[in-house]
Amino acid sequence: MKPTQKQKMAVGQNRTKRGVVLEKQFQLYCFWKSLPPTLKGRAANQFDVLGIEDETTRELLLIRTQAGFGKKYGVNKNTLTEWNAKIETDNIVIAKEKKWLKKLFSNVLVAVYRKALVEGDAARFKVLAQYIGEFTEAKETRSPKLAELTSDMRKILERR
Repeated sequence: MKPTQKQKMAVGQNRTKRGVVLEKQFQLYCFWKSLPPTLKGRAANQFDVLGIEDETTRELLLIRTQAGFGKKYGVNKNTLTEWNAKIETDNIVIAKEKKWLKKLFSNVLVAVYRKALVEGDAARFKVLAQYIGEFTEAKETRSPKLAELTSDMRKILERR
């Protein structure tokens, strides 16, 4: 079935003269898709509590739906559908998720640090020390001489 003139025009609205999909909008869309759905559409003042300072991220989080994204950035539904297929095929969102989460990771470290101070929690201090390279897990080693002992002698020593 051939596309109608209206369909051709709808797809054409989101392409440059060279037929290339609008790259800036596509990158923003990929970024928007990578953001957690639970944060999309929230009030802007909630982003402060979460430590989200980047203006682009805040602007994108105000958009709750794909249709809302299309309306704000002038991208039609057909193009968004094409982009969804490309995003899934190329696994684009996963890399974007890691990138924006990495920016917020320092907030997590501060929260772990604060909680460790308040609760005196050794496990949290261990995590922080490992993160900054100041702690490595000790490996259990056995004395080579212990292996040479008879089983009776080994039992006696291990009870102590």
